[in-house]
Amino acid sequence: MTHNPRNASRQILLCCAAMLVLTLLSACGPSKNRVRITGKFHHLDKAEFYVYNPEGKFEGLDTIRIDGGSFSFDKEIEEAEVLALLYPNFLRSYIIAEPGKTIRIEADASHLDEADISGTEENKRLTEFRLKNIKLPESNALLAAQQYIRDNAGSLDALAVFMQYFAYAKSPHANESLQLLQLMREKQPKNHSLEALDRHLRPVLENSTGRELPDFSAETTDGRTIGKKDFAGTKPLLITFLASWTSESREALRETNRLARAHGDRLGQIVLSMDMNKKSFTDFTKSDTLRVTAICDGNGFSSPLAQRLGVHYVPGNLLVDKDGRIVARDLKKTELENTIARLLK
Repeated sequence: MTHNPRNASRQILLCCAAMLVLTLLSACGPSKNRVRITGKFHHLDKAEFYVYNPEGKFEGLDTIRIDGGSFSFDKEIEEAEVLALLYPNFLRSYIIAEPGKTIRIEADASHLDEADISGTEENKRLTEFRLKNIKLPESNALLAAQQYIRDNAGSLDALAVFMQYFAYAKSPHANESLQLLQLMREKQPKNHSLEALDRHLRPVLENSTGRELPDFSAETTDGRTIGKKDFAGTKPLLITFLASWTSESREALRETNRLARAHGDRLGQIVLSMDMNKKSFTDFTKSDTLRVTAICDGNGFSSPLAQRLGVHYVPGNLLVDKDGRIVARDLKKTELENTIARLLK
């Protein structure tokens, strides 16, 4: 086989040109209507993690693929907003995405919570706060988060901290969260993501443990009108959220009937259907005949009562004492039974 120096030189030039193009493209950054997320995970060769908008501005999860520990991902966005990152170990973190900006992430795979996220001033501030706060006791970390939000209430990084520490907490700090939400709404009146979060979260917080059940009126499936006044001051009330489209609701329906047989009129019970079709709910309850009052307006999560009560999980529940104060939410079977027993003593 003969060796042609001219062909070899041509191949070298083509390779150099390709490398130059890649370098220039990387240096140029994203277009003005896209954000770029790049970075390096040390001690992690190949994996995937996810990016999404917590308030549903775009649906679903986008996948970021890690190859050789590095990654690069572009996403079209209309305006600056908070995005959530779901890492391979299911740790969740938040970043501020801005059109035309590149966000850089660097971390060791074994300490993803200590990731260095940079690229903008807001992300730099977030990283500094997170690294400072990460080793504090939980109570101190929450106090520091509250102070950070108050100090930066007019910026998106305050919203990111709120999402991290308050918005999706298993045991929400209702009073503090509502105050912080209100402060951010006043400082960021045109923030649509914050408005959406407020609309979704406020009913949940206003109906959290220790707060008074709001007044309500709704029509039952048998044509009666019931409300808070029918139970407050007389007996505890259990409101159960069910839907034919969740398999877990079948067991929740059986538990509802079992509690009705066990406690009779001593315990008030309402089932609120989250179905979008009244017939679906009727068919769902045929095999296990419902023994308690039911409400189904066919509006699912858009139901006025569901929104007023801040329905968060399906199946789920809301337990109220005889004085109309919320005792607990979304209890599992054994804990629910024990709490009801205490209320009926």
